Amino acid sequence: MGDLTGKGGAIDPKLFPFEDAIALTGHGKFHHLLLVGCGLCFATFLFQSLNSAYLLPAAACDFQMTVQDKGLLSSMFYVGMICSSHMWGYLADTYGRKKVLVCGMLMDSICSFFGSFSHALWLYLIVRFFNGALICPNSNVLFAYLGEFHSSSTRTRAIIFLNISIMLGATILPGLAWLIIPQTWAWELPWITYRSWRLFVIVTALPGLITVLYMARVLPESPKYLLVTGRSQEALEILRRIYADNSGEPPESYPVLSVTIDGSVAVLPSPLGSGKKNSALDVMKSIWRQTAPLFVPPHLRNTTIACLFMFFVYACSNSLSLWIPDMFNNLGVYYNLNPEGPSRLCEAIGSSSANMTAPVLPSSLEVIYSDLLEEPACVIQITSQTFINPMIFGVIAGAVFIPMGFVINKLGKKNTMYMCVLVATSGAIGLYFVVTPIWAITLASMYYSFIFATVGALNSIVIDIFPTHLRAMAVSLTLMVGRIGTICGSILLATLLELSCDSIFFVYAGTALGGDSINLVTYMGRYNNHPSWIGRACDEPPIPTPVALTAILKKFKMQNTVCPFKAEYKQVFVQWCSVKRILLRIV
Repeated sequence: MGDLTGKGGAIDPKLFPFEDAIALTGHGKFHHLLLVGCGLCFATFLFQSLNSAYLLPAAACDFQMTVQDKGLLSSMFYVGMICSSHMWGYLADTYGRKKVLVCGMLMDSICSFFGSFSHALWLYLIVRFFNGALICPNSNVLFAYLGEFHSSSTRTRAIIFLNISIMLGATILPGLAWLIIPQTWAWELPWITYRSWRLFVIVTALPGLITVLYMARVLPESPKYLLVTGRSQEALEILRRIYADNSGEPPESYPVLSVTIDGSVAVLPSPLGSGKKNSALDVMKSIWRQTAPLFVPPHLRNTTIACLFMFFVYACSNSLSLWIPDMFNNLGVYYNLNPEGPSRLCEAIGSSSANMTAPVLPSSLEVIYSDLLEEPACVIQITSQTFINPMIFGVIAGAVFIPMGFVINKLGKKNTMYMCVLVATSGAIGLYFVVTPIWAITLASMYYSFIFATVGALNSIVIDIFPTHLRAMAVSLTLMVGRIGTICGSILLATLLELSCDSIFFVYAGTALGGDSINLVTYMGRYNNHPSWIGRACDEPPIPTPVALTAILKKFKMQNTVCPFKAEYKQVFVQWCSVKRILLRIV
């Protein structure tokens, strides 16, 4: 941390770096409102990404879809996300986090509304592609937006708590589907018969509109983004508002009069208000200038490690999550036909493997055709367990994130990732041996929640190690690679279902451990589990000697009136530097 004192040892308010300024705003009401808004964003993303798992069987009646058509429709959402992820990262780093989130959700909700009136499969395929493309910022830009309102001491915990919202969404979504899709009413329109599943599409888009209104009225733009783009006065006003909301004091009592940024971070010119009309070539050059630094030193190593780890994690999480509803459903069907139960889980689901390559619920929602008035009429018969089991799954998985948010700062981010992957691996292997639905739900919930917590911890690390002007682009890039991992994992899953169901659980456990091995044997740049000033100190020199350590400790002498960190970090600093010196000599 830089020297913030002026003459006579008094604090110079003109020299507060952003990390100290945001720490001085405290933590309270504003951050709770922020978490609600970001939680709504994340839940909106979940609603749009998983609604096809419940509407496809009913939509098959109108679109006359084959199993291959269902798989194509499910994949179009992720194709849209992959194609647009890089663009959204660029737009967020250029025009602002909040503006990108609000515009994306608004356009996605409008797209869903008109998509509910699709008369043909090809048209709805296009709608799902744009759904994935437009909602993409809610899963990548959102992490940068949330993290930039927090200091290093609360950032990771906030990102972990954000994952609770997606599990709450996973609990609410099947309930909405159970309430709406079984309805047998139908409205005759000139070009379509408007059935309940089309209303379900609109209902799952409503959270996006609610979130747009909430963010527009309650939440501001990221102050760190404003600071990096040269709008320091606007950033200071937002910091004063955060301080006032958290402390109850008037904004004028905020002790910071101006905010500075790290000297290694360039101040970017804001494109807003420049009045210059940019050509397509200018935009492409701008995208290249903002992307290229991620693939050259000093960021190349961090980018490579983060992308590889995200690929492995998504390959063994999202792809398997699309299969979990089918696993629950087929296990229940097997118990109805064979009350004595199976000897292994694969015995119950093996006979239906051909139907598990797409996230559909074939045995729980039965589509029956009628010749009444020469029009196909969908009569949907529902097995309640199809919806109850995913709801239980969401509750169990969500409960994991509550204690995780409190222990991650004590364990450290990398240690948390090690632990989460090991626990998830144990759950995946345990699924091979279970024979009852309750154990299948418990272990599947444990697997998915802990592997998904790993994503949250990794996103927090990415936010820490990349500078502000590259942060949204870096998060978008790593998540884009992760979604490619989802597609590869889905292909692998379909292949294994054909070849050997028993191998699925061990292959996925091995994939998770492979990603964890990358994290274990590599070091992502200057990232560490302690405040950033410790990392900077220990990097001077790379292998601290006793003499150098003494000089560093003198340079970073704690001043309790200035530094928000506790004096106890001195001893932690000495111990951590000693461990780092030993590790570096071993390597």
